[in-house]
Amino acid sequence: MVITVDPIADNNDEGSERLTITLIESKDYLLAGADGSKTNPSATVNIIDRQGEVGLAVSPLQFDSQNKEIVSDLDGVAAESMGVPDKAQVRVLFADQSAINSAPFGVRYSVVAGSTATAGSDYKILSGVMTIPTGQLRATLTTVANGSDTAINVKLDAGTRTLQAGEFILVGGELYRVQTAVILGTTAASIPLTSALLSPTPAGEAVGLEIRDTVGSPIVISIEPVDDQIVEGDEIVVVSLSAGAGYSIAQGASNALITIRDDEPVLKIKVEGNNPVEYLVGDSRSQGKFVVSYNGVPLGTPLRRAIPFTISIESSSTATEGLDYSALSRSYVVPANSLSVEIPVSVIDDDLVEPAETIIVKLVKVGTSPGYDVGAGDTGVATMTIGDNEPVVGIKAESSQGFEGGTGPSFRVVNLTSSGGGNLLAKNLDVSIAVDGLSTVTLSGSDQDIQSIPSFVTIPASANESLPVVVVPIDDTLVEGDETIIVKIVAGTRYTVDGIQNVVTLRLSDNIEPTLSVIKTQDGIEGSVNAVFRIISDVAPPVGVLATLEFTGTATAGVDYTIGVPIIAAGTTFVDLVAIVVDDAEFEALTETITATLKQSTPPRYFISATQSSATATITDDEPLVSVAAVIPAAPGVPLAEPATNGAFTISRNPSSVNKAITVNFEIVQDATTQAIEGTDFQAIPRTVSLPAGVTSVNVPVIVIDDLLVEDSANEKVILTLQDSPAPITYKVDGTKRTAQLIILDDEPMVGFASPVATASEPATNATVTLQRLAGSSAVPLTIVLEVDSSSTATVGADVAAFPLSVSMPAGIDSVAFSVNVLDDNLVESQEKLVIVLVKTSAYSLSPDRGSVRVNINDDDGAGGVLSVSLVRDATEPNQSGAVRLAYAPPAGGLRGTFSVPFVIGASSTAIEGLDYFGLPRSVTFGPGQTEVIIEIAPIPDFVSEGDETVRFVIDDGPTWTAGGSKLVDLTIHNFDSGSGKPPIAEANTSSASNGCGLGGGLGLLGIGLLIAFGRSGTRRRDQR
Repeated sequence: MVITVDPIADNNDEGSERLTITLIESKDYLLAGADGSKTNPSATVNIIDRQGEVGLAVSPLQFDSQNKEIVSDLDGVAAESMGVPDKAQVRVLFADQSAINSAPFGVRYSVVAGSTATAGSDYKILSGVMTIPTGQLRATLTTVANGSDTAINVKLDAGTRTLQAGEFILVGGELYRVQTAVILGTTAASIPLTSALLSPTPAGEAVGLEIRDTVGSPIVISIEPVDDQIVEGDEIVVVSLSAGAGYSIAQGASNALITIRDDEPVLKIKVEGNNPVEYLVGDSRSQGKFVVSYNGVPLGTPLRRAIPFTISIESSSTATEGLDYSALSRSYVVPANSLSVEIPVSVIDDDLVEPAETIIVKLVKVGTSPGYDVGAGDTGVATMTIGDNEPVVGIKAESSQGFEGGTGPSFRVVNLTSSGGGNLLAKNLDVSIAVDGLSTVTLSGSDQDIQSIPSFVTIPASANESLPVVVVPIDDTLVEGDETIIVKIVAGTRYTVDGIQNVVTLRLSDNIEPTLSVIKTQDGIEGSVNAVFRIISDVAPPVGVLATLEFTGTATAGVDYTIGVPIIAAGTTFVDLVAIVVDDAEFEALTETITATLKQSTPPRYFISATQSSATATITDDEPLVSVAAVIPAAPGVPLAEPATNGAFTISRNPSSVNKAITVNFEIVQDATTQAIEGTDFQAIPRTVSLPAGVTSVNVPVIVIDDLLVEDSANEKVILTLQDSPAPITYKVDGTKRTAQLIILDDEPMVGFASPVATASEPATNATVTLQRLAGSSAVPLTIVLEVDSSSTATVGADVAAFPLSVSMPAGIDSVAFSVNVLDDNLVESQEKLVIVLVKTSAYSLSPDRGSVRVNINDDDGAGGVLSVSLVRDATEPNQSGAVRLAYAPPAGGLRGTFSVPFVIGASSTAIEGLDYFGLPRSVTFGPGQTEVIIEIAPIPDFVSEGDETVRFVIDDGPTWTAGGSKLVDLTIHNFDSGSGKPPIAEANTSSASNGCGLGGGLGLLGIGLLIAFGRSGTRRRDQR
């Protein structure tokens, strides 16, 4: 039989108890010990007390400054946190190996020795007792965990319980945190832990779980700091479990240590930004600032309350409050929720020259509990430097060179302190100056070189330098060479004189002027080459010469080019002036011009060359200008022809544009004027062509198509016309070379004359004219039709014999000839021509340049003779006629025809026709074989006493003769005055032929007839004739 001992749970912490049961003999049985002895046997049952094993674990609440949230950790830290304390929590753990506790029980705790924080002032007072509610379950290890595992297997003996992430468990006396939530029940579940067990733990070991209240929240001892605003450093609270009824204290988990961090900030001060300077009121550079800040607790966490603090201005400061800067308060506040505050400093701009001054500000702790601490060493004090703005002044040359009789040199006084930008002057600044005694100019007396220089110069407010001070030269009559004017700055109370730039040396040159000329040394090209002019002086001037130029031309300054100012340096004779060519995208004339013309400076400083005062440079445009030309690459100068003599159009551009790739558009003209048909007479041609960079021209091939048609070769044209560039414009078309054409010669029979000219001559030299088959097959016979062109001057039937107007050319024959026979006449004629042209038929085509022949017919009737005029005798009033001779020397072969020779009476004649002599014809006729003609001049007696008078005869070249020897002769009419007062009867020679010319003996005589003149006494006026 079995005697069952059932312990009673009394909730008292009693330790282990023993129950001994002893069997007592009776008459019904005997007792025997376990060892067979005869003693009264007994048995002892140990009742082990398992009321509750309690331990502590630390779980503070802490602010995560990066994620801006409250997080739990195991560091056991609480913080005053500026009126909203960060609490630390001590959680209670329960390990129970008995049944579920059926009633709540209290666990006692206290703050023990080792604590440095004071209850009530550093943290709120704790109750000292924590109540453990009913319903806490027993848990047991079901799997042994080794040292590298991060999880253990746990089961409950009864019921269920959810372990939340962050809860704590006691395993083998060591404290661990649960990583993720786990539901525990009577079946073992794996619990992931934050770290591995340090040593193996036997299965069945009790597991301590967090004690939770009836709603599942952990039971905690909360340590809540008190924000006391006392600088005291970190303090410690040690919480310890105390013995009590109903529980025991877990080994190694009886105490929890909490650190309370002090939140009183450590303030620091520094100068932020640039140190201020005495600038004008309102200028940001006259403002400075100190910044007071702290790090925050935890780091980077701003205070939740404002922090008033105090400063002092150290006596070692060199700047005076209220004079050098506006007065500062001594009390400031760092606002709540802020890590810093600024202390602004406004600098006062005075008129004193002083060194840099300092403001030294120190943080001060007032009282025993100011609510902040001050950083150690330099962090509690800061020094600001105030820069002085009383300027450092200097002097500089505006124009260091002057000329007698012209503009003098000039200088400026400058505020060097403001050279970095901004004005440092609130009002005008007068700077004293003087001429140094080392100057070589004469300042007074009869040889004075310059007018007086002022004793001070003003730099205006809101400016960084004075206006130019011009030294006015006095133009004297002395040859002096260069002289110097040394101007220096004199010290003053409102400025500091620069140690280096305190003096300037100016030069004054005597007025010896050079003569300047200008030439062009280089033309320009857009995109590659600049234009260059050279300004030349006839002497090397002792000082630099600034030449004045005017620029004109088709190029526009500032648009097509930029150009500087030419200065011929002292001691040199020329300067090159570069016109920098602007590479624009404009389409301009292929070349533009820049004309540089010298102009006189004001005042005059040089003479200008009378012969070389201007020069012109060109700028070649680099925008593409395209053109087209027709070429026959295989045989230059030969037309295109069937069956396979091909050609091309060459599309070119100006060489200055080869740095750009372009695509050129064109059209092939197809209209009534161009009988060559694309696709029939020549292969189709694309309508664009590309010229890559670096290429000046490309060919567009024209490939001839051989057909079987007889065509008009003169009109079989291929015409290419360049088209303007579409937008955006990439090229321009040369208007004079926009179109080119090629002619395609037919290979069906083409005929023409062998030679364009033939010659015939009277009396019997005939011309031979040859017709040729110039192209096409010779296998067929041809009948070639001719006609006489209307431009002919020779007449068929008069000058040449009739000839056939159709000529047969048999098969297999490439040429035939026919004669043009001359008819000899007796007329003196110039050279005549007979023009014979081919007439087109359907059997052949005509050569475009050999479709006609001109037969020149030379005359043999006197042509080529030499004509001359000479005096035979003078005339004498009243009846002695004069005469001149026209002589003709015939060419070889003799005189065969009749011809007329014109003559004129020269305007220089003094005798008047019709008054002083009888009228004359204006031509004479030479008959066949005649070599001279005599012209008689009969005077008219006027009975006027007058001097001799002249008649001038003039001949010239004619169509069949040349005027040789003398072309003119003067005949004199001598005046008659007998003194009797009775005029004689004048009888003229009457032996003339009816036409005025005698033919006997080769002599012709021009008769005047009988003249009877009646005189009267007295004189005759010239106007009565």
